[in-house]
Amino acid sequence: MRHTKVSKTYLNSLPLGDDKLDMFAVFNGIHPQMTKWTELFYNQTTFETDIHAEFNNSEQFRQFYFETKNTQKTRGQNPFGFGFPFVFDKDGVGETVAAPLFIWYLNIKPHPTRRDSWLLSFDDNSTVAVNEYLVEHFRRKHGLELGEHLGNYVQNPPFTYLGFQAFLKDLATQLKFSLQNLSPTVVQLPSPKYAQELGEKGHIAWCGAVGMFPHPDGSLQEKETESVDF
Repeated sequence: MRHTKVSKTYLNSLPLGDDKLDMFAVFNGIHPQMTKWTELFYNQTTFETDIHAEFNNSEQFRQFYFETKNTQKTRGQNPFGFGFPFVFDKDGVGETVAAPLFIWYLNIKPHPTRRDSWLLSFDDNSTVAVNEYLVEHFRRKHGLELGEHLGNYVQNPPFTYLGFQAFLKDLATQLKFSLQNLSPTVVQLPSPKYAQELGEKGHIAWCGAVGMFPHPDGSLQEKETESVDF
């Protein structure tokens, strides 16, 4: 399977460039904040929450904001989202897949009074998407048609922690993957080397990345025209 720039974004979503951040790093590993964050997504009701970006992340959040504004203006689409949880695998040519299962598209704007703080919100117009490229990967690599199953699940909130846990256990069983010790919060994304090791075995982890997830144009077949390397 040849990868376009967009499919690469969805199949290798590790924060290796300037288009994504590890959510664990954004919260500096502070457990209560991360737990509160994931609870928002389990409930999947409308919400607004503020995030303070440390100096090493503040420029990236600024870039997220302006790129999102520009894309909304020029294409009418919001590319800013939170991808969670992560699946690790190998594709048909042995490249590492490190991809979120779902993407929650979020609104982003500067906090009106606090420097380097951002308001992230999920409202009635916000959407949750299944990672179509990962679904296609499951079909090609494992012979599993999971798109409808995943779509039905994510479109019927609210989730509960135990319900989401059971859903991921079932998915891991179907894929014959291991599942990270279950956690009610976001955990740190692995290094590229460790992601490669996880991909060799097949693994699902409670990792999350926030950043740019541009909407693809056309069908998946049309997207596989410009080949790029991981």
